[in-house]
Amino acid sequence: ARPRHVNAQARRLNTTPAHDSPARKCNQVRGNAAAVVNYAAMEIIGQQLIPQLQQKTWNAICDPAVLQLCIPGCESMVQTSDSEFDLTMSAKVGPVSAKFKSKITLTNVDAPNSYMLLFEGQGGVAGFAKGQAEVKLLPEGDATRLEYIAKATIGGKLAQVGSRLVDGVAKKLAEQFFTAFNNHLSKPE
Repeated sequence: ARPRHVNAQARRLNTTPAHDSPARKCNQVRGNAAAVVNYAAMEIIGQQLIPQLQQKTWNAICDPAVLQLCIPGCESMVQTSDSEFDLTMSAKVGPVSAKFKSKITLTNVDAPNSYMLLFEGQGGVAGFAKGQAEVKLLPEGDATRLEYIAKATIGGKLAQVGSRLVDGVAKKLAEQFFTAFNNHLSKPE
């Protein structure tokens, strides 16, 4: 059975979509676009002073075991290649809770100075998130300045809860991550 919005769209366009006709395909695309829930874009810019030398900070920020400990809600993080990771995490944004299965890819790696992190996650009916984060490490005495610019697009139910709420949760998760990351790196060896 064809979704109602496809039939309604076909009637408005005065076409009769056959199962394999170009008109049906066009109407399906238009119908699906009309049925897609909201999208929301966000950008998070921040920096942290990490109380470790640049190389040790780099090693930690690229270590899936350390990241799994520090990412709020992270259930697993597995390195699948030199530059790719699979991540499973749970998150709650307002009334929407979801378990996300994500793929993370590191590109433009300039160890121990910077990388670009590309991510794409699916949260089932809750929606999706995808984007990128530029991460830079700058030596600052006996510490390292970590700067990041993250841009993301979310869709589905997540986008419906409102951009202020989503932005607030994203910033809170970033703060929780860096608090845990700093605490982890501050532990005596």
